[in-house]
Amino acid sequence: MLRKSFISKTLVPTLFVGCWAVLASAQNSTFTYQGELKDSGGLANGAFNMTFALWDSSVGGNQIDSTITQSGVQVLDGKFNVELDFGVESFNNEGRWLEIAVNGFTLNPRTKITRSPYSLQTRGIFVDQTERVGVGTTNPAARLDIVSDTANSGNNTARFSAPSLGPNTSHIHYGLAGDWFIRSAYGFGDVIIQDTGGRVGIGTANPTNDARVTLAADSGDKALYALSVDDFEPTIHGLNIGAGNAFWAEGTSGFSAALLAENNGTGPAISAIGGSDAEPESGGIVVVGPDTGTNIVIDNNEIMARNNGSTSTLFLNADGGEIKMGPQQIQPAHAYAVINADGVILSASPNVLSVNNVFTGTFEITLDGGVLGTDIVLATGNSRDYQITTTAAYKQAGKIRVSNYSIDAGVARNIAFSFVVYRH
Repeated sequence: MLRKSFISKTLVPTLFVGCWAVLASAQNSTFTYQGELKDSGGLANGAFNMTFALWDSSVGGNQIDSTITQSGVQVLDGKFNVELDFGVESFNNEGRWLEIAVNGFTLNPRTKITRSPYSLQTRGIFVDQTERVGVGTTNPAARLDIVSDTANSGNNTARFSAPSLGPNTSHIHYGLAGDWFIRSAYGFGDVIIQDTGGRVGIGTANPTNDARVTLAADSGDKALYALSVDDFEPTIHGLNIGAGNAFWAEGTSGFSAALLAENNGTGPAISAIGGSDAEPESGGIVVVGPDTGTNIVIDNNEIMARNNGSTSTLFLNADGGEIKMGPQQIQPAHAYAVINADGVILSASPNVLSVNNVFTGTFEITLDGGVLGTDIVLATGNSRDYQITTTAAYKQAGKIRVSNYSIDAGVARNIAFSFVVYRH
């Protein structure tokens, strides 16, 4: 009769070889078990019926997979070899014990299955029957599934380290919805790369359909921040993506800039190079506004207002403050008008409100906001039909008065005139 003390079992390195083959092929999850069988104190010989069961505990516990039956196992001088296959998923880096029965007699204790020394560096790696590889998980959801468990939630899922570049690390996660998530170790946010359409979203999991790259930021944050560290080099150089719009910035808040460029050094925040001379229908280096509507174009030495291939009016600080030009900081006229002899305004700036002929040869002009004592007012007559012509402008009661008349044959006559107001 077989007794426990008469049975010895040895797990040899071929176990490691069989398990390692699982990583290479889903078809090979078989390992070799070699044991030594004694009968009544001597080495056994002959054919024996054996069963092998895998358990998750040395005593009691749960059986893993089904029992393997080997009939007529040949034993020679106590030595025997059997091929066992419990499937790769039965070995998930947790403890496993092999329970053996010979001719119906269950041997005790169970044999603990251990790693060979070199296999220690493979712990934590799991490969299922479909060749999906899991690191930190026994249920990989992709060809390669790397998961941080709860105890290591502060660690990165995967690290890509370049010591010469500093301690920066990152992790990558492939989502089941078909998106890639890449996060910096410093928690700067997510990069989601859609595998449909080649769209990239930074700070958003929903990149817009009409852009290759979508940048999103919370209120108060910057969607794109480019910092130059060299006084002579631009922060972003050579941005050129296809034949369409290389870069499109669109703000969604009334108080936040869609594109903010800041340079604390001595160089420009934005430098635009290239393009051609600005024309009404084409050209320029920088264009602000739609091509098919009103826009402003800038070339090397010109600013032009255009409208769908034609010229347009250029307004400078129309609703703002002063405008100064040239080295002497000369300002444009504050107000102007061309007045007919009967007081009708032929042309004028919008701030000329009215012209009143108070009596022959004297006109009173009202300006929006009135006239300041420091305003400079010039007036000139527009007629040479009469022999003696007098034109003079002065300020009275916050209005402009123009004495403009001609004396011919002793009769005073109104004549047309023009005036301009300069404010400093």
